[in-house]
Order: sequence, then C-alpha cells, then structure tokens
Amino acid sequence: MNPSTFPVTHPSLVSGIQNPPQGRIRRVLLTLQDTLQTTFNVVGLSRLYPQRPSFEPDKFIPSLLLARSSPVATDVHDAHGPDTSPGVSGPPYPFVNMTIYRLMSWMHSGSHQKSQTEVMRLVTDVIQAEDFDPKDLDGFSVRRCLRALDNDKSSKETSKDDQPISFKITGFHYRPLVAVIRAAFADIQAHAFHISPFKRIWKDPLDNHEEHVFDELYTSDAWLEAQDDLQRQPKECSCSLECVVAGLMLFSDATHLANFGTAKAWPLYLYFGNLSKYARAAPTSGACHLVGFLPLQQSKTWALAHVQRCLMPKVSFNLLGLFSDMRDRIANLRAYSLARVTEAREFIYGRGHTVNGPKVQTVLGEGSWVPTINAFVEKLGPLGFDAFRMLVVNFMHECELGTWKALFTHLIRLLYALPGGDHLVAQLDNRFRHVPSYGNGFIRRFTNNTSEMKKLAARDFEDILQGRLATYCANCALPVFEGLFPRDHDVIVQTLLYRFAHWHALVKLRMHSETTLLALEETFKRLSHQLRKFSNFTCATFTTMELPKKKATRERKTARERADLNTPDAGSSGRKTKKFNLSTYKFHAMGDYVRSIRLFGTTDSFTTQIGELAHRALKVFYPLTSKLDTPAQLAKHEHRRRVLQRVAETAHSSYAIQQGPIDLPAELNDHHYIPKSRNNPMHIFKFLQQHHHDLAVAGFIPKLKDHVLYRLRGLDISHCDHTFTDDERNMVIIPDSKIYSVQTMQVHYTTYDLRREYDTINPRTHSDVMVLSGETKPHHPYWYARVLGIYHMDVWLRDEDSMDLKIHQIEVLYVRWLAPLIDHWSGIDCARLPQVAFVEESDHDAFGFLDPSQVIRSVHLIPAFVSGRGTSSLRHRKSFARQDDELDDWEAYYVGIDMFMCYMHSGIGHPTSVRELIKDCANAELVDYSSDSEDSENDENEVIQHCDSDGEGDEGDEDEDEEEQDGEELNDHDPEHGEMEMVVDEDEDEDLSF
Repeated sequence: MNPSTFPVTHPSLVSGIQNPPQGRIRRVLLTLQDTLQTTFNVVGLSRLYPQRPSFEPDKFIPSLLLARSSPVATDVHDAHGPDTSPGVSGPPYPFVNMTIYRLMSWMHSGSHQKSQTEVMRLVTDVIQAEDFDPKDLDGFSVRRCLRALDNDKSSKETSKDDQPISFKITGFHYRPLVAVIRAAFADIQAHAFHISPFKRIWKDPLDNHEEHVFDELYTSDAWLEAQDDLQRQPKECSCSLECVVAGLMLFSDATHLANFGTAKAWPLYLYFGNLSKYARAAPTSGACHLVGFLPLQQSKTWALAHVQRCLMPKVSFNLLGLFSDMRDRIANLRAYSLARVTEAREFIYGRGHTVNGPKVQTVLGEGSWVPTINAFVEKLGPLGFDAFRMLVVNFMHECELGTWKALFTHLIRLLYALPGGDHLVAQLDNRFRHVPSYGNGFIRRFTNNTSEMKKLAARDFEDILQGRLATYCANCALPVFEGLFPRDHDVIVQTLLYRFAHWHALVKLRMHSETTLLALEETFKRLSHQLRKFSNFTCATFTTMELPKKKATRERKTARERADLNTPDAGSSGRKTKKFNLSTYKFHAMGDYVRSIRLFGTTDSFTTQIGELAHRALKVFYPLTSKLDTPAQLAKHEHRRRVLQRVAETAHSSYAIQQGPIDLPAELNDHHYIPKSRNNPMHIFKFLQQHHHDLAVAGFIPKLKDHVLYRLRGLDISHCDHTFTDDERNMVIIPDSKIYSVQTMQVHYTTYDLRREYDTINPRTHSDVMVLSGETKPHHPYWYARVLGIYHMDVWLRDEDSMDLKIHQIEVLYVRWLAPLIDHWSGIDCARLPQVAFVEESDHDAFGFLDPSQVIRSVHLIPAFVSGRGTSSLRHRKSFARQDDELDDWEAYYVGIDMFMCYMHSGIGHPTSVRELIKDCANAELVDYSSDSEDSENDENEVIQHCDSDGEGDEGDEDEDEEEQDGEELNDHDPEHGEMEMVVDEDEDEDLSF
C-alpha cells in the first residue's frame, strides 16, 4: 500500500506530513504505536499502554503492602526473618564485617535517646546476632566508619554567580539532580518505579460504560503527554536503551529544628513520581531525597507568596464558580513571556532605566511580571517546558489553612456579633468537646476552647470541618453550629458548611473517575453560590470585629514595638472591624482543582503534607549536631540513615526472594477478627440478675437463641421475620450458660481505591456500626447500631431428628438499634446530613443480636446538639446500654458521612451489590450532576451588582494568613500512620508546639 493513502489521523499511526516544494518527492513520517490494553479485572479496571511496557513493577508488590498494618497481622520481619538475613554473602559496603555494620546500624536507627527498649534492641539485634563477633571490633573507630559513610561526592557546598552582578550565596548546599536521579534509579527501591505510563480505564459493572480513572502521577495526562513527546525525539545513534520519563516532584519549605529557640533550616526535597503515591506518603519508606538546603531569608518577602496560574484580575474573583469565571481561567492561563522580560532587562541594564520606572512597567504590562530570568525557563524553556504548568494546587495551605480557616474564623466573629455572643461561643466550645472521636486517630477529641484556635494544626482545622483522610467526610462543624444563629441565617450557614464539606471530601478522593470529577465541578459551583449568598446576606447583616485573642496579640506586638522605640503607651485602640473577604487568591484557587487532577492525578499524590512529614528526620538529627554549620551536618546524618536503610532493604529483599512472596495475613483476608480469648467469661443468668431492672437486656436469652437458630439453620438473618417456638429455643444448648466477652473487634474491608483497611469496634469508645438495610424498598442504604457487647460462645443444637452434637463456635454482637427520623430530609440536594435516633425501649426490636459478618464499617455519630439530651428512648437511670457516667441519651444523632464514597455509587472498589443498593435508594446521597440548579445568569448579574460592596472586604485577611503561616511547623504525632500537623503560632510570646 502506498503510504500516502493513509489518513492523517490513523488510529494506530501518528503522521507528520509536510507539503514539499514543487519538484521534490512528498515525504510521510510514520510513527508506529505498539499499544497494549489489559483485560478488565474483577472490579472493572483496565490499563491502556501507549507503548508495550518492558517492565511492570506492580506484579512484584506483595498484597501485604496494599493493607494498613493491623495489630492482629503478623509482622513482616517477625514472620520472615530480620531486616538483614544471615544468608547475605559478605558485609554490606562500606563496612568491613557484619559486626561493625550491626553496631553502626543500631547507632543510626531507632530512638536517638537510647532507652531501655533501645538497650534491649542492642542486645537482641546486635550482640546476640549469629554473625556478631567481638573480635571484629579490634581497632574499631567510630570516626573512621562515619567517614566511610560520608564519602559521597554528590553533595557539596557551592557559590552561584549571576550576571551581570556577581555575588556569593552562602550556605547553599545541594546535590546535582543528575546524581540524585542516577542514584535513585540504581537503588533497590527502583524495582517499584513505573517507567511505562498508562491510562487507567474503568468499565462500570452496573451498566458497562467506560470511564477514565485518575489516581497516580504516572497515569496522568501530563505524564502520558511527556512520554509521547519523549518518544518523538530523535534517539542517539549509539544508544539502544529505552527512553523513559523520570517524574521529579520538588518540595521546599522552612522548618524549625527545635522546640525552643530560633534554629531553622530550609531543606529542598525530591520525590520521584515513578513511585506509587502510597509509598511516597509513608515517611519511613525512604522515598524522600534530600537534595539541598536553601539559605534562610532574613526578613519576610512576598516573593514567597502563592503564584497564580491564570491572569484573571482580582476584581473578577467574586465571580467564583460562574460560567464566565471557569471560561476565563482557561482563556487567561499564565505563560512565561521571555521576550517581555528580556526587553525589560535591556531597559534596566542597557539603558539605565529604574526597575519601577514607566518604561520598564510599560514593557512588563499588567501580569505582575518582574525583570528576572526564570531558571526553569532559561534551562528548560527551549525544550517546551512551561514553568507555570508545573505549579500544582496547595490544598493544605490554600484550603485547610486558608479558605476554611478564614470561613471558620468569620463564623466565630459572627457569633460574637450576636446578642449574648460570649455565651454562644462558650456553647460552641462545649459542643466541640462533646463530639466523639472516630477511628484510629482520624477524628480526635477537640480542645476545650476550639473557638480560640490556639495552637491548632492543619489537621485540626480539617477535623473541625470534617475528617482527616480523603475517605472521611464527617462534617463535625454542621451539628456544632446548628441553632446558634437566627433562623434565616442558620439555614444559610448550615447549607454552606455542608457544601464546603462535600467539596472538601471530593477534592481529597484518592481515586477519581469522570463521574466524580463531574460531581466536583458541580459541587464547586454550588459552594461558590452559597459563599456569595453567605457574604451578601449574612455577613452584610452584622458588624463583625476581630477576635479577642487577635486583639490581645496585636496589642502585645504594638507594646513591644513602642518599648523598643521608647515611645509612651497610647492605651488600647479597641477592636478592629473585620469583614469576610471572598476576593482572595485562596478562594480563587478553589476553581483549579479539577484541571489539576486531570493533569497530574489526585491531590494526595502531590499534597504538601508529604513534604512536611519529611521534616521529622531533620528534627531528630538536629540534637546530634554541634549547632555549627547545621545544614552540612544534617545532610551527613540524612545520608548515613539512607545508606543504612538501603542496606537493610537490599538484605531483606534478597531474603524475601528466597522465601517467596509475602501474602496478606489470613486475618486481613477475613471479614472481621474477634479474639478467641476466654479470660472474661460471662454467666448469662448472673448477668441478667445484675441487670434485672434494665430494659436494655429484656428478652436477652430468647433473642440470643433466636439469633443462633437463624445462623445454624441458614435462614435469612437480614430480615428476621421468622418466629421460633419455645421448644425450638430449648434445642439451643450453651454449655454452662457461659458466653465469653471481649473488648474489641476488627472489621476488614476494601476501600474504593482498592486498599485493604480495618476499623476497630470497642463498646466503650468507638461502638457505632453500619449494616446494609434489610428493607425491601429502602429509602436509605444502611441501618445503624450501637454495639453494647462483643461475645463468642460454644453452642450446639439438640435436635431429636439428628444425633449430630457438633459444637459450633458462634460470634455475636449485642446492639442497640438506631432508626432514621422520618420527618428529616437529608442528602446532597437538601444539604443536610442523615439523622437517626435510638429506637424506643417499648419496641421489641430496640435491642438485639447481630452477626458480625453483617457489619460494613464503623460509623461516626455526632450528637444533634440542638435536640439536647433526654429519656424518650430509654428511661432515666443507669443502664447496660449507656456508659457508666450517663443517665440519659442524646435525643438524635447526625450520621457523619465518614465513609464518603459509601454514600456514592461510584466507589470502584466497593461490591456491586452495595453500589446498586445505594443507586436505587430514593433518599440516598445522590444528585444529578449534569445540570446546575443554583447558579444562573441572574446569579451572575447579582454578583456583578455586589462587586463594589464586596471589594470593600478585609483586604488584609489573606496577608495576615500569610504572616501567620510563618509560624507553621510540623507537629510530630502518630508516626505509625504518617500523620502530620502544622501548628500555627499566632502569638510570638508563646512557644512553638511540636
């Protein structure tokens, strides 16, 4: 076939056709694409590779790494040998023998404040090791071993010259990027690098439609585009190696190094996007590469402020979420103008014009340009690199410490502005104190004075709004603020809080599809509409002043300044007026998330929390330095830690290859785990005698035997519509009338992003659970219950027709049921959380037994504070159904939608039956995202009319937020789960918390 007959856009060919001059033969360049698509797996996921991959790292990942570590799971090292197996041939470089290696490894691992535990680790891991020989320590020198570890020529200190003015940048330590890339791809961790990007496709089992899925960086549009551009580049004649993309993810931020004092460092970290985001998010994975230390700024500079990704004027920020706003973002994307900057520099250096003179400003224009050559543009610009395209959204600083903090702060101001404001704020703090914790640190107890926002971390602001992780969306703020404002304003505030929490949960999803991105776009429009409504109506009604704590901080700062200048004290200046300012960049940036997710993957892949967690290592090493030339010493300690960690990983990898793949422990494959302990036997009749006046245990034995009969006879336990006779119940034999009580139960489940997780159920702390609705036509997909007891027992059936006396081991939960309130409307359209209440004690089914296998997840029930406490469901007295210090119950609870994707039918990893039930529920958390029912042309016209009044907002709010973030620091907490905290220090008189 003649190549010229191929179409220009052939599906398997990319053609570059140029019209040749007359008299020359037409030339057609054809680039073959060896595409490969895998089959759809059990959940409907498939991979589409633009080029056939030469290496697939995921097939070497053991299933254990797809699960969060569980206390009941067998530890990897305990079950499969130590980190360094004796089978490794010879000592690892640069150590001369295993004895010295083990000693140095102990020195640079574990706690740097050696405790009794560390001494025991020295004995077991070093002295008692089979390959430890004291004779090998003859002539041993710690300094000599440290010099061997520090022998790395890829790190150095340098000075940078910039033309035309030469000056020295002191204290700039760095490692060349090429050296870091070489070391990373030669490292043991490189076996997990993805070098062949692919497009993830999901075929929904419900209707077989296909969607594009966004999660990892190496499945993003930007990576696929970069890979395609790379393959089009002409290859070197002498090179036959495969050309791949190395995804560089840079993070830099200053950090305090000690709890007290002013010691700081400004490290520069590098992560490789070729590695899975789940590995990069773990601070102990070794995925972080320290590539340098930047010189510390001596004073505040606004050059470090957030950079806009578009050229929209600030006057247009009030159109947030409208069609014109979304259109102008795309039409006015910022692109670096090298010609404009070069011309401006010619006026300055060539013709002697001032930097802020009219000539220079005319050339630079209105884009906030500066006459500085951008290093990225200078080095990578000729290759088509766009420096502004790489700037991703910063969710932690722009939202949790930005827009949400600003909104929460103004809600507190509004409460103070109401009559009896001090009492309302005290009531707010009291409600926050009564919000129960949830999960393994996902939502913790709030402080006694949440309204003061004293020493709050980024995760604390997130908990106030909702949950900590992408999966968790418990809107704690909605029940807490309910009823504190006048009726008309309370409706607006409640809707606003729900919209914000809904948007927040969608933004933090760890796996997006086209459906969820469409939901995110629509939710952002609705949130923007509600923000304007809140600003134009509620905020305009009240005169709000700065918070008392802010006023006290400002006065102390002013007093210190006057004391330094020896000026007399002018007295208190009173509280300043503060208005809600919607026209800030941080609110404007909320509209960039959908585009960023499509381009780079989900936000958890490039969240700044990952970089903040890396500061922990430097904080640990700082006490080991001499406090002189701190960056250089920190770099040495980090290098030693990395060398020893890689040696251990290499040894363990070799040992794992010999032993075979490490599969998921059996306990995590099971639906749940209940300990088999018999240390707490409970005699049923003695138990009932102790609670003979308690209606919570009425009918305990008949209900227990009915439940056992359902289970052993294989009846449908989800409906429980069968009535057993006393003769049938008498067939159930429980030896010695004893059942065994345990304190906890673990429920294992697969998340929407195909990870294995677990919840811990404890009747004393986290006792609320959710199960699938057993109704034929449910209006809500789940039922809810409070676990009062976790039991297991031996039982057999004495059946006259059978001589089988087989003993069965049965696990049961004794629960108190909660029912949805019929007159309460909930869901996305109503912008309200579901509300439930305990079933009244007069109902026979108020208490009962539950099969643990029916439990889906733990659930977060937040008291409906506006309804108060009462005894409508259970009389006023101590009860087995209550905690020891309680005599009554909350009248109602809000169902904090902690498992956000469990209320949407688009959870890829969820069972099809559950997704279908959610989709079919008439009152489920669903909405038609294809239409916009709130924002309209009339809304846009209304916004334009309010632009002038809104422009009079507090222009300094965003600047003050930037100043407050100078005090942001990492709070080392919960190292097991890699949690981080950013402490915002608003008062310079107080010490930083860590």
